[in-house]
Amino acid sequence: MLKFFLSVFIVLIGLVNNAVAQLDTFYIQPISDAKTFALHSTYKDFKLSFSSSIADEIILQNNNLGLGFRGKYKKVGISLSIPVVSFNKSKFGKPKAFGFSFQLFPASFFVQGTFQYIKGFDDLRASDPAEIFRPHSQMIFTSLTGNYVFNHQRFSLRSAFKMINIQKKSAGSWIISIPINHQYFSADSVSLPLKNQADFQFDLYRSFKVGLGGGYAYTKVWGNFSVTALLSGGAEFRNLKYRTISNDAPKNEFLISPRIRFVASVVYNVPTFFYGIVGHYLPGIEVADGLNTRVENLRIRLVVGRRF
Repeated sequence: MLKFFLSVFIVLIGLVNNAVAQLDTFYIQPISDAKTFALHSTYKDFKLSFSSSIADEIILQNNNLGLGFRGKYKKVGISLSIPVVSFNKSKFGKPKAFGFSFQLFPASFFVQGTFQYIKGFDDLRASDPAEIFRPHSQMIFTSLTGNYVFNHQRFSLRSAFKMINIQKKSAGSWIISIPINHQYFSADSVSLPLKNQADFQFDLYRSFKVGLGGGYAYTKVWGNFSVTALLSGGAEFRNLKYRTISNDAPKNEFLISPRIRFVASVVYNVPTFFYGIVGHYLPGIEVADGLNTRVENLRIRLVVGRRF
């Protein structure tokens, strides 16, 4: 199954890159081979929660404010962000976080990749002050999403979310998305009573997801300002593993679940410079043998940049 979806992903990229994509310049102002440099400030709120039918929810949170930069040359861009402020109410430790992302911008295709490493979580439901901060809990979150834009002649995702090219007139498009996602969580131990196992404890939870779906995006333009919203969803094939304290061998689960994603932006964009706010929200829930896992990934970025 994984090989099939990876093959589809690669074929779509190849077909789209080889296609002749003529922009309608009445709707999109192209900026060819632009050299861009931008500074950005990013608020990240990452929540990981575990629950069961007989136990209160355990909510682990890592949220911070980071500073970074973004550079772009031709069709490849990269950005880097380093957290400078951790919103941590605990006095028992400080969380750590690091991440980077990349984007590819063929006219009719928009590819996004993200990597996040998080160590140290606030336990929002802990009653003992000494347990509010979990220094040994860590999370690796990686994702790769390919979006095919049907109406790419008149609608530009890269203009809406990366301020590359300029959307001159209001327009929208249906989207096909292929997301690939990997999550790896480890801890010294997490205790959560299950219906059939009152002393259930685990120290590792991993999931690998491959999805296929789509949605719709629309940009409303007022002069040099624009507002964009994208909502996508579909089916996701998930392979889950968790390891209990009493058993060194991880247990495998396979399931099919729905997936949704929301992205929005408010942008001011002219040929020489741009600024804007871009927000991403990706919720998810997984259920395996009575253990419910929810991941909520919220990212809001303020960007100010210039073209050369």
